[in-house]
Amino acid sequence: MEQFKWYKITLGRFLMHLKILFKMFTLLLFSIAVLSTEIANADDDDISIWTRSPGQYGNEKDVKPGNKKTIAKNALKTSKQELLDVQYNKKLTFEAVRLMDIVNDYKPSDNTVDAMILHFTNKMAVVVPMSSDSATNLYVAFSTCNKGGKCEKSFPAVGKSDPLFEPDPRPINFKGNKLVSTIKQHPYVHKESNFTPWRHVDSLIGIEMIRESAYFAQFDSGGSEGADVYKRRCSYCHSAQYVGARFGWDFIEPVPVHTLKTPKTLFFHVKYPKAHALNAGLMMPNQKDINEKEANLIWNWMKTLATKSVDPYK
Repeated sequence: MEQFKWYKITLGRFLMHLKILFKMFTLLLFSIAVLSTEIANADDDDISIWTRSPGQYGNEKDVKPGNKKTIAKNALKTSKQELLDVQYNKKLTFEAVRLMDIVNDYKPSDNTVDAMILHFTNKMAVVVPMSSDSATNLYVAFSTCNKGGKCEKSFPAVGKSDPLFEPDPRPINFKGNKLVSTIKQHPYVHKESNFTPWRHVDSLIGIEMIRESAYFAQFDSGGSEGADVYKRRCSYCHSAQYVGARFGWDFIEPVPVHTLKTPKTLFFHVKYPKAHALNAGLMMPNQKDINEKEANLIWNWMKTLATKSVDPYK
């Protein structure tokens, strides 16, 4: 009988300790999950800002960024603001901060910088002169707010069914933040053009401070006139020898685009919608205002650059 009592007490203690261990393990898993969520959310909200350092970029070369900083959302002075968003084509209330407020608080390691490259999750890279209207009309939103004032960290996906743009069934999604442009115009794009890079960007992940003339001088080895067409029409999505944006095809690597198209077919590719675009994976928005002279310039620029190296950033 005494032995049975001892077994009963021992079993009871064992079960009690097992229950405690189970609760502790559950609490630990819960804590890890919460922490992971907080870390993920913090990472989603973080924006890096740095100064472009001199050196040879592209082709997997690694140039260390200058004075790189990470800016967390809780370090920013956000406020509720009603803003016209060119992607949604309507006014919404966002919890947001003006982009230039972020930039003005940053002290670049090069005091000659006069522009910034905005880097996005989808690998677009949009150069914006800091003195332009575009720069002063950009906001970084971290949540949308309803009429009752409640804000949620989510943004509706943007469908691309606007008749001004080539229909594209792939929506634009946002994670962590959304860049809001209150004006359609970009300083490099002709005012009469149907195209604007602000229609296609997603979440902002980096701000790279540059000297505008030095950045685009990298592409002059292919010819300055063609490089100017690249700057105005192509630089938001395309790179050359892996220098620049990575959203669309690189113009030189691994296959030079000029070998796949003639100046004439390049002109039609850029100007007109592509009937086979979805199947071919060529969902590039058409630019209706391009002319054949520009198409010839960009084609010859690509052909020349295929035999040379993109210049270093000086």
